[in-house]
Amino acid sequence: MKPTKQQLLIFLVSLILVCALSCGVTALLVLKPWRDAPADSGTPQGGADNSGAASTEEQKSLDQLISIIRELSLYELDETLDYSQLLCEAIVASTGDPYAAYFTAEEYAEYTAGLNGEFVGIGVAATRYLTEDDSEAIRLLCIYQGSPAEQAGLRPGDLITHVGDTAVSEVGYEDALSLIVGDSGTAVTLTYVRDGVNHTVEIPRAKCVKQTVFSRIVTPAGADKTVGYVMITAFDSVTTGQFISCVEALEEQNVDGMVFDLRYNGGGYLRTVCEMLAYLLPDGDICTVDYRSERATDYTISSSGNTLNWGSGAQYTTDSLKNPLPVAHRLSVPVCVLTNGYTASAAELFTSALRDYGGRDGFVDVTLLGEKTYGKGCMQTTYRLSDGSYLKLTVALYSPPCGVNYNGTGINPDQTVKDSAAYEDLYLNPGAGDPVLAAALAVFATAP
Repeated sequence: MKPTKQQLLIFLVSLILVCALSCGVTALLVLKPWRDAPADSGTPQGGADNSGAASTEEQKSLDQLISIIRELSLYELDETLDYSQLLCEAIVASTGDPYAAYFTAEEYAEYTAGLNGEFVGIGVAATRYLTEDDSEAIRLLCIYQGSPAEQAGLRPGDLITHVGDTAVSEVGYEDALSLIVGDSGTAVTLTYVRDGVNHTVEIPRAKCVKQTVFSRIVTPAGADKTVGYVMITAFDSVTTGQFISCVEALEEQNVDGMVFDLRYNGGGYLRTVCEMLAYLLPDGDICTVDYRSERATDYTISSSGNTLNWGSGAQYTTDSLKNPLPVAHRLSVPVCVLTNGYTASAAELFTSALRDYGGRDGFVDVTLLGEKTYGKGCMQTTYRLSDGSYLKLTVALYSPPCGVNYNGTGINPDQTVKDSAAYEDLYLNPGAGDPVLAAALAVFATAP
């Protein structure tokens, strides 16, 4: 049996340590110190120098090891593997940083495409679905507004069984999803099931914008009030504009309260969540960033005078997509924030910052409901290496306005409510049998 990639990584980490001890030198390093690479809030950086090569003795040992395996091993060496890439991954894995990663140029392009919120496809959010006979299908959770999928008539809950002539049950969920993606201007044929009836449709692929904010009006039982419900699924580049549009539309309908649902939100860009908080909160501090290295300067993110201030340097009056950024819009109605154990990172900063301002004079009441959050209050920065690959590394802690960092501990809600709503339910069965949302509506029902 061939070793798995994880086993190879463990082996390479061990090899690095053996070489370091036997040769009396630093472990096989691909990077020289990052002296010219600035660190910031997670944007790609240039300037890192990876021209450093392994020592002669270390390289000889590695070449010798591979040669012996090729010549004498009863088992074949996988010649398709890129051992230099595996070595980089092994070094990153050896740090113990759970959020660190090494990307090839192609992997990084795919990674950032998701965070930027723009992609080429048909415009859907989906999940794996197992049929009664345990066959896999693609279950549509959301159809993005203005997307080819919406124009083709697809709906949430549709089950895709075939992509072209390929059955999802034969290739599996992940591979079937990859077949849907393609170049703009081409088309894909999908077979899907709705209400027990098979349908086939050809859908053109085009540039789509990911929808990360969803809103609607809900009404507390037995109360003559309306509440604006806003679900935020991620903090991508497109999220700020979508969020502001939803909040303003709800305010125009004179809602009596707001629910911000951050369950299953794993975070995203620090810039994005700070833009959204600058919009919601009065002027003041939003976040402090504390670096481990003395080479980087700690800073505070704040808002004042219609401006988002990034430390003592950059000042922003637009969001990261160059759209106008209203600062200190402030809310005028009470707020409930919903969380669970999958609320993480930027979503936790959003949660904590609202709570911190909620106790101050002149700002609205804020109540946190649900379950304790994940506990990720640390920041990653990505560095571009000279061969076009990228290193993502945890470099700092970021803390909410109160200054209490929640990394490794999470944020406890004001009112703990056992969350039984599955991720899919938030899309396909919104509000149905959702005890956390019900608890939030009860707060508004009893409010003066």
